[in-house]
Amino acid sequence: MLRTLAALFLLAFAATAATEIGAMNGAAFRIDKPDNYNGRLIVYCHGYSSAPGAFKESPLNPILAQFHDSGYAIVQSGYSTGGWAVEQALRETEALREYFINKHGKPSRTIVMGHSMGGLLTVALVERFPASYDAGLPLCGALSPSLSFASNREFDALVLFNYFFPDILGPASNPAPPSGFGAPLGKSLTAAITAAPDKAEALRQWLGLKKVAEIPGLISFMASIQAELVRRTGANPFDNRDTVYSGGPDDQSVNRGVERHAANPKAMDYMRTFVTTTGRIERPMLAVHTTYDPIVPASSPNAYRDLVQLNGKSGLFVQRFVARDGHCTMSAPEISAAFADLVKWLDSGVRPAHGEQLPVPK
Repeated sequence: MLRTLAALFLLAFAATAATEIGAMNGAAFRIDKPDNYNGRLIVYCHGYSSAPGAFKESPLNPILAQFHDSGYAIVQSGYSTGGWAVEQALRETEALREYFINKHGKPSRTIVMGHSMGGLLTVALVERFPASYDAGLPLCGALSPSLSFASNREFDALVLFNYFFPDILGPASNPAPPSGFGAPLGKSLTAAITAAPDKAEALRQWLGLKKVAEIPGLISFMASIQAELVRRTGANPFDNRDTVYSGGPDDQSVNRGVERHAANPKAMDYMRTFVTTTGRIERPMLAVHTTYDPIVPASSPNAYRDLVQLNGKSGLFVQRFVARDGHCTMSAPEISAAFADLVKWLDSGVRPAHGEQLPVPK
């Protein structure tokens, strides 16, 4: 296996004495091994992106740089595809970890961490490869099974938007806005909600957003995700025929009037495969989320907590919050403090306290 990976290694060069940038199996990667290497490895998983990740000869971002400065080696895969690249990311991240071992030896500890979709990947890697990863730090992640999370957040958001504002996105099952995606769609969405403030306010309540002004960005993003999923899976993976919508000013009218869509079985199976988290963990997991997140609601990780509890693994899972608005807006010091508590848990068995995640006091 390791020889095969080495043979498939396409390109690598030294950006600095401690950095290797290259590509393997079509996925760009970056390895940063510090001079004061402590024998421990961080595997970092990036979040959702419309294009595959790429790496330049530049310093690490502040979040990862603080760990590198402390002696941790860091590996990152860009994944060979953009979009919902969970299938590729799981395979290519694990291949990169093996490549690092083949070249630098087995680390004494391997900790996986990631933001957003990378938080989901963190959980999936810990669940699937308990012998390879000692602990996980998912940040602002959609940790519950992908099919249910995406259906409840992404797909339902499009269905509800179309109820209030038809003829802008096209069907929720396969959005094809006449304006196209990106900035033109954002402009169309903004114009629509500005022209109908009562409808926009009702939609805001349904979506659980703080501000009407957040609607265009959220819906534009969700529409692009759905369109990519349809291209990836070949059809619509979500079924809302049995969904009862609640939480707005007129539940009866909405449930009578929303689009109802059946899922394509093969597309649904793809989402189940990539990926259904189970809550069956064998290694410590510390999850951190902001208290208000318009993309991955703060309540979302609770579903994973419930899976962990159902599997009798509550002793291996701690969830913390950062009192802040926004998706993945935890600061570098807050992430550093969470990481330090996770390492302490590994090294001494002291389980982190639940509650608010604060930075390390200076």
